[in-house]
Amino acid sequence: MEPGEIILLCSDGLVDTVSDREMLDEVNRAKTGEDCLARLLELSKERGAKDNVTAVLMREPDGKEGV
Repeated sequence: MEPGEIILLCSDGLVDTVSDREMLDEVNRAKTGEDCLARLLELSKERGAKDNVTAVLMREPDGKEGV
Protein backbone atom coordinates (compact mmCIF):
# COMPACT_ATOMS: atom_id res chain seq x y z
CA MET A 1 0.00 0.00 0.00
CA GLU A 2 1.05 3.55 -0.68
CA PRO A 3 0.85 6.26 2.01
CA GLY A 4 -2.71 7.57 2.33
CA GLU A 5 -4.33 4.66 0.46
CA ILE A 6 -7.52 3.21 1.95
CA ILE A 7 -8.87 -0.35 1.92
CA LEU A 8 -12.47 -1.25 2.74
CA LEU A 9 -12.82 -4.95 3.56
CA CYS A 10 -16.45 -6.01 3.89
CA SER A 11 -18.79 -8.97 3.91
CA ASP A 12 -21.50 -9.81 1.40
CA GLY A 13 -24.06 -8.37 3.80
CA LEU A 14 -22.80 -4.92 2.78
CA VAL A 15 -21.96 -5.73 -0.84
CA ASP A 16 -25.48 -7.08 -1.45
CA THR A 17 -27.15 -3.83 -0.32
CA VAL A 18 -24.74 -0.97 -1.08
CA SER A 19 -23.16 -0.42 -4.49
CA ASP A 20 -19.41 -0.08 -5.03
CA ARG A 21 -19.97 3.54 -6.10
CA GLU A 22 -21.90 4.33 -2.92
CA MET A 23 -19.17 2.74 -0.78
CA LEU A 24 -16.51 4.80 -2.56
CA ASP A 25 -18.57 7.98 -2.14
CA GLU A 26 -18.97 7.34 1.60
CA VAL A 27 -15.24 6.63 2.04
CA ASN A 28 -14.42 9.92 0.30
CA ARG A 29 -17.14 11.96 2.03
CA ALA A 30 -16.78 10.83 5.65
CA LYS A 31 -14.64 12.86 8.02
CA THR A 32 -13.61 9.78 10.02
CA GLY A 33 -13.48 6.04 9.51
CA GLU A 34 -16.08 5.61 12.24
CA ASP A 35 -18.46 7.98 10.44
CA CYS A 36 -17.96 6.10 7.18
CA LEU A 37 -18.62 2.68 8.68
CA ALA A 38 -21.64 3.94 10.63
CA ARG A 39 -23.18 5.38 7.44
CA LEU A 40 -22.52 2.22 5.43
CA LEU A 41 -24.15 0.12 8.16
CA GLU A 42 -27.11 2.51 8.25
CA LEU A 43 -27.57 2.25 4.47
CA SER A 44 -27.38 -1.53 4.60
CA LYS A 45 -29.97 -1.75 7.40
CA GLU A 46 -32.30 0.70 5.61
CA ARG A 47 -32.18 -1.54 2.55
CA GLY A 48 -33.07 -4.66 4.49
CA ALA A 49 -29.74 -6.49 4.71
CA LYS A 50 -30.60 -10.19 5.02
CA ASP A 51 -27.12 -11.25 6.15
CA ASN A 52 -24.72 -9.99 8.78
CA VAL A 53 -22.80 -6.87 7.83
CA THR A 54 -19.10 -6.68 8.65
CA ALA A 55 -16.70 -3.98 7.48
CA VAL A 56 -13.18 -2.83 8.31
CA LEU A 57 -11.67 0.38 6.96
CA MET A 58 -7.88 0.72 6.90
CA ARG A 59 -5.69 3.63 5.83
CA GLU A 60 -1.95 3.49 5.30
CA PRO A 61 -0.43 6.33 7.33
CA ASP A 62 1.12 9.08 5.27
CA GLY A 63 3.50 10.19 8.00
CA LYS A 64 1.71 13.54 8.38
CA GLU A 65 -0.96 12.48 10.87
CA GLY A 66 -2.02 9.62 13.11
CA VAL A 67 -4.19 6.72 12.01
